[in-house]
Amino acid sequence: MQGDRTTVGDHLLEDSLAALELHDELKVLDLGCGFGRLFPFLNRWRTDLYGTDISAAMIEEAQKAHGNIVSELAWKKRRKVPFLATFSIELSAEGGI
Repeated sequence: MQGDRTTVGDHLLEDSLAALELHDELKVLDLGCGFGRLFPFLNRWRTDLYGTDISAAMIEEAQKAHGNIVSELAWKKRRKVPFLATFSIELSAEGGI
């Protein structure tokens, strides 16, 4: 979702996320969030957003682009998720939702 240009992939993301029946009180973790591609879509449901990625550079980009809508971003060196929180939904868009 860049600027006002939407792609077929954007429509598929919207449809997939709509099927999850998200609502305001959910805590959502994007595993492997990269630069935060899902955050603008997820923010439409005003969920509590978290993201983690193995790339510190990607976390930095996500923070720059989406820091105002994301509760917490973390760089993880290992497989263990670095948050002390329970999540309603954990997802990853690597190759699709």
